[in-house]
Amino acid sequence: MLNQRVAEAESLRAFFQDQWNHLQHLLDQRQQQKIRERQKTRLLDHAVEILVTGTDGRLRAISRYQEQLRQSTRALLIYIEDIVSAMPPPLLLTKQTFVMDPTVRSLFQGERLIDKLFHEQRILENFLEHQIEICREVHALIHLFKTEKHVLGSAMWGEMLVSGVPQTIVCFVGHELIDIKINETDLRSVLKKILFDSVVIHLRLETTRIRHERSDEKFRQDVLDPEQNIDNPKVYLRVLQQLIASPKQLLNLNREQLTIDKMGIKVSNAHEDSTTSTDTIDLQELSIGNRPSRILCMVRYPLDRLSARHQNGDE
Repeated sequence: MLNQRVAEAESLRAFFQDQWNHLQHLLDQRQQQKIRERQKTRLLDHAVEILVTGTDGRLRAISRYQEQLRQSTRALLIYIEDIVSAMPPPLLLTKQTFVMDPTVRSLFQGERLIDKLFHEQRILENFLEHQIEICREVHALIHLFKTEKHVLGSAMWGEMLVSGVPQTIVCFVGHELIDIKINETDLRSVLKKILFDSVVIHLRLETTRIRHERSDEKFRQDVLDPEQNIDNPKVYLRVLQQLIASPKQLLNLNREQLTIDKMGIKVSNAHEDSTTSTDTIDLQELSIGNRPSRILCMVRYPLDRLSARHQNGDE
């Protein structure tokens, strides 16, 4: 009987211990959730402050300005997150990919351009000097521009060489290295920041344009009616919210599949000659407002290229 009671007591203690552990786990989960929510709120408020500082600091004179901008700013951040998540993996830059990968071959036209991007003004070397961890490769963000020139050239149509054929020559120019990071995760994070900052700059330019392009009559009306005057911070806030409400008009990533031949001439299915060797490449073309669009790509640069460069005596 005593042993039975001892067993029952131990079973009861174990039951209450399990319940207590479960309750403690639920409390810990709830506490962690609160911490995450507070962190998200702080990050969102920080983004709002960047937006206000970058457009018109007078917005801070408006009661609860942060609260009024949180929803639209959150939507913009989510939109940017989706754009960055949709970016394809980084392009690997090696001797092999310059031969085998049509996108690498077409965008960069040779290893010399890549070496110039990474080593001009010791960009890569300066980055590595401040890194504690040893890495085998770095990840970089590069943008460039696509140009198209319409010409009349010669082309094979079947077995006939035809002259005076309208052709479009595609070139990739203006390569610029934007940032370098150790890994892809950090690179995507910095891309989000770059895109958000770029949108803030565009919003400031757009609201400035709205101010300066007012007609004399509109300006006089605004002076007489402060509720319609964009120089009034409350009106400015409404205009800003309207602009942010359409993120696709602020920022857009267009994905284009382009087919070109070895001479850089665009090939369409209608006139494609099966005897002509062509490359099909995927482009990510970023546009911010009405500014010229640019090609955006992430790359992986193995550091053994740097070692080989030093061994060859290039500085």
